[in-house]
Amino acid sequence: MADKEIVCSQGGERLDNYLKKIYAEYSREFVKKIILSGEALVNGKIARPSFKLSAGDKILIKAPENFSYEKKDLPELGEPVFEDSHFMAFDKPEGLIVHPTDSNWTRDRQALRYEETLVSILARRYGFDFCDGDEKMGLIHRLDRETSGLILVAKTAEFASAARSLFAERQVVKRYLGLACGIFEKNEFFVEAPIGRACGEKRLRVYEYGRPSLTFFKVLAAGGGFSYLEIKPMTGRTNQIRVHLSHLNAPIAGDKVYGGKPCSRLMLHSESVEFIHPFTSKKIFIKAEPSRLFLEIASEKTGKKIKA
Repeated sequence: MADKEIVCSQGGERLDNYLKKIYAEYSREFVKKIILSGEALVNGKIARPSFKLSAGDKILIKAPENFSYEKKDLPELGEPVFEDSHFMAFDKPEGLIVHPTDSNWTRDRQALRYEETLVSILARRYGFDFCDGDEKMGLIHRLDRETSGLILVAKTAEFASAARSLFAERQVVKRYLGLACGIFEKNEFFVEAPIGRACGEKRLRVYEYGRPSLTFFKVLAAGGGFSYLEIKPMTGRTNQIRVHLSHLNAPIAGDKVYGGKPCSRLMLHSESVEFIHPFTSKKIFIKAEPSRLFLEIASEKTGKKIKA
């Protein structure tokens, strides 16, 4: 969003509603972020989104020179755990959202200045032209905010396209670790159940008209009503692991959305990825061990000594 001065032609309207009409391509929530960040001045003063405008009021939109969100108490993204000339792999901390919830950032990189996400961190570190030519700024796949672990980011648009095709064609082996609230009859099993969202529902669930979904589970340790699992999603549906375990009445511990027992964090970690590099043809295997806290919780809940 570029700097802009606007003279209000007609009074009586809220500031946020007025700006939403002018910036129709942006979401209402994003317009509010701009106002609350102090980037929309009315007659030279900071105003609230509910401020009632008068005819002749001057509104100055000034894009921030720096990132305007508060960074305290937000999880830090470390340095890449793997990097070559084509892509990087990061160990995403639990609690860090991957990208903004609306799509404004894919059209206007300046939108990244208003919210701390993995993508905004990339913009801050490497510049807004990182992975130039790729709409999603190199993001190849995503993880839920509460899920920790490996996430891949392309450095070139060409690799981003090739890697997304690998994921879509199920040529990437993904391994997760998770703590489920339940005990299973078998040590190894598959769950094949479609996932979707019925009309009017917000939460995903196993739904007969949903998209085909397949997940492999292996019990690594069990006790105290909990199971520590190795998990391999064979398809890539949103919330797939969480939905399938909820369907089995054994949701992930700490999963507030799908009924998991209370825990200090969501007990799901993306531990490793394996695939054939689309440009070098070399076998790539990248691993990110779960945190000490993750292992301590799993050990405490199962009553078993769980190591990385």
